Amino acid sequence: MVNNKTYRHYFGFYYNSANMKKSILLLLFILNTALLFAQKTDTLKRSIDGTGIRSTDDIIESLSKIKRLSKFAAFLNYSGLADTIRSKGSVTIFAPDNNAIAKLDSFYNVLSKPEHKWQLAAVLKCYIIKGRFTSKDILNLICKNHGKVTLVTLTSELTATIDANRNIVLTDENGGQSIISTFDIQQKNGILDIITATLFPLKPPA
Repeated sequence: MVNNKTYRHYFGFYYNSANMKKSILLLLFILNTALLFAQKTDTLKRSIDGTGIRSTDDIIESLSKIKRLSKFAAFLNYSGLADTIRSKGSVTIFAPDNNAIAKLDSFYNVLSKPEHKWQLAAVLKCYIIKGRFTSKDILNLICKNHGKVTLVTLTSELTATIDANRNIVLTDENGGQSIISTFDIQQKNGILDIITATLFPLKPPA
């Protein structure tokens, strides 16, 4: 004999009310845990030069945080390109590190003068592509295009190839080359890569 105070009848089966409540609470707990886990896994975190960079961060803010990109970040802010990048949606930035820029300090010092700010902006746009391009995307494009692909930047074009050591090499219109040393720093508004040499959309200084 089933006790009606303890059991309830659903679709031809009898369920204990107390056990059902426990099962519902357990199910809600599992669902809530799964949602929290999904949120955490959606946010990737990497350590670049000892600084934690999250995939939900702004690409310009992350540039300012990474020590070896401090010069490039300063030029972006000074030239006014930082705000332009934020307004353009997703971008891929190939940022030269401080060592690369230091080799042409005198050239960049000239471009940092107020009367040459527009030229500085033109040079920096050579490192920026509209859209998100991971290293896998670039490699696939290289393979599909018989060993090289043209990447259109905000100023000019870069040619991407793969060298004997499986590095992705970027070549500017003047023949200057740079290797991507750090790939796929995911950001909420783009992808940041670090490169080892400067590139130019115009004739580089002697």
